[in-house]
Parts: sequence; C-alpha cells; structure tokens
Amino acid sequence: MAVPQERWCVVTGGRGFAARHLVDMLIRYEIYSVRIADLGPDIKLETHEERGSLGQALRLGRAQYISMDLRDKSQVFKGVEVVFHMAAPDSSINNYKLHHSVNVLGTKNIIDACTKLNVKRLIYTSSPGVVFDGINGIHNGEETLPYPLKAYFITNMEPIKFWEFMSLILVGLGYERPRIKIPASVMMPIAKMVEGTYNILGPYGMKVPQLTPSRIRLLTCNRTFCSTKANDHLGYVPIVPLQEGLKRTIESYSDLRAELLPRKEGPSKAAIYLGDGIVADIHVWRERRLTYTAIVALLWERLDAILQVLPFAFVVFYIYDQYEDEVDAILQTIFPVERLSSPEFLILLNPFKPIHKHG
Repeated sequence: MAVPQERWCVVTGGRGFAARHLVDMLIRYEIYSVRIADLGPDIKLETHEERGSLGQALRLGRAQYISMDLRDKSQVFKGVEVVFHMAAPDSSINNYKLHHSVNVLGTKNIIDACTKLNVKRLIYTSSPGVVFDGINGIHNGEETLPYPLKAYFITNMEPIKFWEFMSLILVGLGYERPRIKIPASVMMPIAKMVEGTYNILGPYGMKVPQLTPSRIRLLTCNRTFCSTKANDHLGYVPIVPLQEGLKRTIESYSDLRAELLPRKEGPSKAAIYLGDGIVADIHVWRERRLTYTAIVALLWERLDAILQVLPFAFVVFYIYDQYEDEVDAILQTIFPVERLSSPEFLILLNPFKPIHKHG
C-alpha cells in the first residue's frame, strides 16, 4: 500500500502575530506540513509553543523553520503546494524604502517564484490600508473597491467602532477607558511637527515617534468591511466570536496589565525644568482645561507671535517628555556639553521667570 505523500506549504513571515496562529491551525488540523519562513537565523519558541503542537511538529519533521529573505526564495518554495504570503515590516517603522522593498518588490519576487516552481496556490494577506485613501472612512466595504487582485475581505462579521474596541482592550488590561476627546484638527499640526522633528533628528538616534499624521488619520476613521463574498465563495465564517477573541487577547497580554508595568516615580524632566507655574500647567497638560483653552485661543486668534512660539513649544515639550533619554543622548552627541539638559542650563534659558508658584 502506497504511503500518502506529504503535502507542504510555506508561511512567509511565519513568526509574525497573525502568521503564528495560521501555522498553529495548519499543524493542529493536519492540513499541511509547514515550512515557517522568516528573517531570523533560527526559531526561538516560547514555552507554550515548545510544549504545544508547534514544538511537537518541529521534532517530528512535520514543520521546518527556514531563514528567508524575500529576495532569495527558490529553495524555500520547491515541492510546496501552497504559499501563504504574510511577511510585512512593522507598520510603525517610518521607512518608505523598507516598506516598498518588502511589500512591493518582495511580493513580486514571491509571485515570480510561485509561477516558476508551479506552486498551485498563492494566498496573500494584506490589510485594509490597500483600499484606504487616508482621509475617508469606509462603511461595509466590498470587494468592488479598487484593488488589482482577486480579493476577499475577511472580518469577524461583528463591526465595532475603533475606539470602542480599544476601550474594551484597555479596560480589560486594567487601564481607564479614554474619556477626553481631542479634535484631529488640533492634533494634526502637532503630529506634522513631531514628524518633521524626527526627519531631522532621526539620523542622530531619535526613535520613531508614535504621534504621526498617518496615525492620526488611522485613529480618526472607522473602517468596516463585508465578508459576504468570502462566505459565498469559500464558506468562510468566523471561528471565534468577537467577545471571546477580546478575552483571549487580553489574557495573552497579561504582562501588559496596568498593575505590572513599572511606574515612573515623580514628575518628568520637562515638568521639573518648567517648574509649577501656569506655563508648565499648559505645556505638559497638567491642567487639561487650561491647555485646551490655550489651544482654542491659538486657533481662534491666529496671532503671529503665538503661532510662532506655542506650536513649537507644544512639540518640544511633548517630545522631551516622551523621549527624554533619547534627546539627552542626541544633545550629547551634537554639542560639546556633557549635559545640556541639566536643570541649571534649562532654567537659564527659560524665558518665563519666575517659574515657581511658591518662592
């Protein structure tokens, strides 16, 4: 009796968040033997993976790990029936060349290799960003939206507003539900200045900021999609309901629970250097009502002097409050002063004297 031939698939970016779950499903349901392809030189399993189906599959030869760059793929794809292309750079990395080389040129390499080696199926996972214009939200979007490939929208079929979703995650991890709403029109100019500052200081070691114009656009638009086509053509239905998925997600990030994170003792350097006067209350958002009043006055009055000073000050103190160690390191690299961020130096430069409410 002939032994059934093994059926192999490849999962690119196989150690990514979504790809790990796909690999686990393929192994547990014995759909395919799996080649896990990713950039790392070898695979490092977490404890639950070592003890679970992935660790067992690797030991039995039903799974393999292959270090792969998308530019060298021919050996990886030989003898496989299906390629699940899930490799992509971290979306928070603000590097156009990196994203283009992986998402565009790398995907072209994958398609070329599948064609050359007669791979039966290529399944390419993407994101809603491919049909998002960066401005307008999408409600119940369908595959008729402009996209060059035969696409299926895969969702949990339970639409929910973005901030409601985030609030459920935050509350589940022990944080307060966000209560203050800041208009995008207020945050966008600040985000543009933060991004401009990063473009200048990035080469000197400043980390990629989280406050960018693209993030503001994403955070202020709801995008929902319809999975009817996937249901009709593929029989797709969600396996895990939304509430159960949220529960599992919160449990899997138990290390991020509010009570476990280290808390910074005392005020930030920016708050210390500004003192405890009205200027500090505004710039480090200590008195939120006062800060909002200043912002409204700035937008309403449009005084040239204010426009020249306040937006810059907001950005400077936001950046230093969030990235004080990085800024210190940059200053030490650029200037021949051991510590330009010392209290004495900054107090000397502070034009708002006296800076303390109490003498």
